[in-house]
Amino acid sequence: MEPKKKNNKILFNVITFIIAFGLAFFVTTKLMSGNSVMARAKAEIESVNKKCPMKIDDMTRLDSVALSGKIANYYYTILKSKDSLPQDMSPVVAEIKAKTQQNFDTSPQMKIIRDNQFGLKYNYRDNKGAHLFDFTLAPKK
Repeated sequence: MEPKKKNNKILFNVITFIIAFGLAFFVTTKLMSGNSVMARAKAEIESVNKKCPMKIDDMTRLDSVALSGKIANYYYTILKSKDSLPQDMSPVVAEIKAKTQQNFDTSPQMKIIRDNQFGLKYNYRDNKGAHLFDFTLAPKK
């Protein structure tokens, strides 16, 4: 598969997961409307963690999600060694971050997360545990 098509597939899968998480968060919020937003977020993250590790695509696995204040930290593993990936990951990271931020800013499923001023942090490691990259998304003010 060409690198551009592979990157687009990874990007599509990451964005699909983000939308699914936003939708699950929204449903949980409606079902647990008597609880605080933080309690609802913790319950949703606990639910996601029960499904982890979760294969996102051929190259990506979600290992866990943790809540730190109002930041949901996603911990991913790229199922390749750092040495087998491009030396300069910045173009891929920039594209993933830009499209993920756009989705976060515009998706109706993410509205409740934005409205409650939650941020999302994505942490990526290789299959040996070496840090690859991370980025944080915040709702526009």
